[in-house]
Amino acid sequence: MTTKKRARNSEEPVKEEEKTASEPEEEEEDEPVTKRGRKNNGKAASPKPKKTSATKKKADATSPKKAKGKEPAPDASASEAESAASEAEVSDTEKPAINKKARKEVQEKLTKAGKDVHPYPDWPAGSPVPYAALTKTFTLIEATTKRLEKLSHTSLFLRQVLRLTPDELLLVIHLMINRLAADYEGVELGIGESLLMKAICESCGRTMAKLKEDHKETGDLGEVAMKSRNTQKTLFAPKQLTVKSVHAGLKDIATTQGSGGQGRKVAGIKKLLSAAQGDEAKYLVRGLEGKLRLGLAEKTVIVGLSQAVVVHEAEKAGKKAPSLDQMQAAEAMLKEVYSELPNYEIIIPEMMKAGIMNLKDTCKLQPGVPLKPMLAKPTKAISEVLDRFEGKRFTCEYKYDGERVQIHYVAPNSSIAFPTIDPAKGIAKIFSRNSEDLSPKYPDILGALNNWVKPGVESFVLDCEAVAWDRDEKRVLPFQQLMTRKKKDVAIEDVKVRVCVFGFDLLFLNGKVPSLPFSPYPPLTL
Repeated sequence: MTTKKRARNSEEPVKEEEKTASEPEEEEEDEPVTKRGRKNNGKAASPKPKKTSATKKKADATSPKKAKGKEPAPDASASEAESAASEAEVSDTEKPAINKKARKEVQEKLTKAGKDVHPYPDWPAGSPVPYAALTKTFTLIEATTKRLEKLSHTSLFLRQVLRLTPDELLLVIHLMINRLAADYEGVELGIGESLLMKAICESCGRTMAKLKEDHKETGDLGEVAMKSRNTQKTLFAPKQLTVKSVHAGLKDIATTQGSGGQGRKVAGIKKLLSAAQGDEAKYLVRGLEGKLRLGLAEKTVIVGLSQAVVVHEAEKAGKKAPSLDQMQAAEAMLKEVYSELPNYEIIIPEMMKAGIMNLKDTCKLQPGVPLKPMLAKPTKAISEVLDRFEGKRFTCEYKYDGERVQIHYVAPNSSIAFPTIDPAKGIAKIFSRNSEDLSPKYPDILGALNNWVKPGVESFVLDCEAVAWDRDEKRVLPFQQLMTRKKKDVAIEDVKVRVCVFGFDLLFLNGKVPSLPFSPYPPLTL
């Protein structure tokens, strides 16, 4: 399977409409994923203004004419070329020639990179990665708005990590995307502002009033923390922070719960801040807030990782630098594997062991790891859809006003073993489109699985829609009623809003991806 949501009986994938025309192809942000907005406050995004004829004439007068079939004029500014390249990179399939040209400069720089090109000097091979090396990369990424430059800084640093301390590549990736584990594991940072301010005051010897004044002026608590830490006088230089120590410290803070948890969180934050130097405090606090503010999308990190790995593998094997086509093939491979198995803790060790181009042999879709839903590309008219599938069979599905869910099931003592699942216990879980574990919210669905699952079915992943359901009138209820259900600690006997599950894609069955064609699944009412 090559996509997360697949078309049936067609040459090209049909994508479910989950994205409005006003949304961009990729968000260049690193903010945490949030639940979808239902109405967008009733306001549509304002369309881009069209060029007037006067503007068009002016542009024609100021732009040099290009001869057909020739390259752009050599005196064209680099920023203009890169801007056009970034726009072309939004769609890998629509403009492959421009896309290829856009990446060429970055990839050539990566293949020719020596030790002298890294902004942070090499640390001793085999020793922990200095956190300062990562924050130096963050500073460079934050300083530019150009995606290709962000990609260049990312891939160069990851190549340096692969060359010197490959065992910590996973930890570096976690800190770059500001996630300490896979989405579905529920390990989140997002520490409250008041708690962070308390920790900064106590670790840097500042008053809350002065700290709040600085925060009001800058609007960035990370900048305030860096200023506070760098103006603080110390008798002894603190021990250097490493990526490993920061990752462990952040994970301890994120997983601290129970009585006295806030005090232990503050103590953990103070420990990290007291050892921070330079701009380390800024990115520590931003990471704890849940927003690094780098403008670095996860897609860019995946591209940078694929490029760094394929160059590193060629260098390690004593081969010549990989070609542009080889690097793009590695990028496509990593993107495809991650779309089916979005867990770096599984992918990166396998990639280091078997090589990036062999990932599909070992990293495949499996129950327990929720897939990312494929986003839609809206068409302008129904005629466009009909033209695309002319002469072919295709399936149309109703758009239900419910909650997109994936049901993952593995029977206890299944004949097929999965690395993330205890074979004796099996698994029965429900995930949202954002990979959030919704199992506590829908105990009624899990409780009904024994009645739904036929004998002989040992494992499956079902992509479906859960909608509020009126048992008496046999009709779908509005989405707002579904959202009145509690999210945690829900007992079946306390459920007031019943649901109906409409299955539309069986992604996995008994250890395999089901073959085409298929027939629509009947709704399962509770």
